[in-house]
Order: sequence, then C-alpha cells, then structure tokens
Amino acid sequence: GLTSTGDVTIDSANGFLFDVSDKALEFGDNYKASFGAGGDLQIYHDAANSYIADEGTGNLNIKSTFANIFGAGGTSATFYPGNAVTLYYNNTERLRTTDSGATVTGSLIADSASISGPALIGGNGSTGGITVSDGLIDMRTGTGNVSKIKFYCEVNNAHFQTLQAQPHS
Repeated sequence: GLTSTGDVTIDSANGFLFDVSDKALEFGDNYKASFGAGGDLQIYHDAANSYIADEGTGNLNIKSTFANIFGAGGTSATFYPGNAVTLYYNNTERLRTTDSGATVTGSLIADSASISGPALIGGNGSTGGITVSDGLIDMRTGTGNVSKIKFYCEVNNAHFQTLQAQPHS
C-alpha cells in the first residue's frame, strides 16, 4: 500500500490530489468521484457546472434532520423531515407546506384549478370575503358596505349590469 505524510498527486495534471494541508481530496475539472460497481453515482465538476449524477438502479436518498438548498441569492428551499417544506424566491418565502395543505405568499397563477370543498377568497368567510361551496356563492363585505357584483359585457368596461344586496333598514 501507499503511505505518505505529504500531498499525494495521482496524475501529473493535478486532476486528482489529496491535499494534506487542506485535509481534502481534490478533483480537477472533468474528473469524477464514482461510486458503485458500474459508476452508478458520480460527483463531478466541468469547467462551468457541478453535478451529482445518479444513473444506477434505485433512488438517490438524502438523509438529514434538517436540509437547506442555497443559491447565490440565499436560501432556495428548506426541508424539515415530517414537517414543512418551504420554497423561496429571491430569498423570500413563497410556498410552505402545512399539516392541511400549503400556504402561498404572493400571487398564484394557474391555467386551471379544481377545488374540492369550500373556497374562501379574502376575509375569513363570516365577517368578510367570498365563500364558494356546494353551488352557493356567499359574499360579505365585513365593512358595513353593501355587497355588489358588476357584470361587464366588453373589454373596455363601458357597459355593465350590477347585482346589489339590499341595505339594512
């Protein structure tokens, strides 16, 4: 076997080096650390990007009591096993899973949606907002103002019909 107390260079182009002072196994660009009988898992860096390539059978499993994924702008995602997953945009929380679903901070744009159960839009449903449930639309202002719906017939909003609740007497 090989025994050394100093740096060990495996190839002359410094593609593979054990650096004793850094206590690091160092690989040059385009050199791979391969694991498994057929190189099923590879970790490497080309001149521009870094890769973890799992090309064998089975799953790539990552175990941690808490995990973060960071980008140049800060946190991209956090993972709490058995709890929340949080996604960030520009280091600002945008989506968090909860015990009952997910919470979105900011706008949500979708090309379609299917909602089973009541849908609440704004307010809390009893003192304000719109609740849609089982064919019923319930709209409450929560401010004492009269609820109204305007139906527009064209893009420039020149003509409309108003459906308005009767004020309290």
